Amino acid sequence: MSDYTHAGAVAYRLVDGIPRYLVVTASENRAHWVLPKGHIEPGERPAETALRELKEETGVDGSIEDEVGRLDLRVGGKLVRALFFLVAAESAGEP
Repeated sequence: MSDYTHAGAVAYRLVDGIPRYLVVTASENRAHWVLPKGHIEPGERPAETALRELKEETGVDGSIEDEVGRLDLRVGGKLVRALFFLVAAESAGEP
């Protein structure tokens, strides 16, 4: 059982050999750019959450390459523990 509450994707695609990373606007403030992430659903593994959230927020499919980072922060007094994965984008998409 994971003690993480959220998972997210650091999604990239190589363009002429240069990695291009995918960010989205924050739901709370459209002026802020963030990585796609969301709540881990009951019975879901963090990697599954990262891919689901990437698809829901951007329409992009991808494949997990590695675990790349963890983030703990308080939001509205609640502890958010997020695990992020490096994801190779396999499709272009729109939310």
